[in-house]
Amino acid sequence: STAKRPKPQPRTIAVGIVIRCADPGDVPAMHAVYRNSLRGEPQERNFLRLVRRFPQLCCVALRGPAVVGYAIGRIHRGFLTARDAAFLFSFAVVDAARGEGVGRALLQGFRDNARSLGLAELDLEVERDNAAAAALYESFGLSTIEVPATGKPRTRFMAGRL
Repeated sequence: STAKRPKPQPRTIAVGIVIRCADPGDVPAMHAVYRNSLRGEPQERNFLRLVRRFPQLCCVALRGPAVVGYAIGRIHRGFLTARDAAFLFSFAVVDAARGEGVGRALLQGFRDNARSLGLAELDLEVERDNAAAAALYESFGLSTIEVPATGKPRTRFMAGRL
């Protein structure tokens, strides 16, 4: 857990968009973005657990008071280095904020926070047909790895050193 370590200061990335570490009170809005963007199984309890345990690896993008995106992660054993690494558990941006650099800024904030914790790499799982997400991750130096397998034919792991 990194809960006792300091959180980075919020960053303004564009007029009206701020990236900051998430707080437990942000979880319902983050989960609403998740449900509208990714349409997966309910994850609110997992989101809350991760925000409490790894606050530096849980970021929100705000336009005014509204959450328009989030990045939620945890620490795990890295695929490439076998050292402590950041694992991006869930990442989403609302449709209305796509194409504005919000996803790039969230990923940059997540990566910067992982580096500040001394983590060795960034790992994640992505849908194989999500070309836009894969291109974003590749622009940050991540690449597809075949081992370990995700166990799901529709997804793949990506990893990169920090």
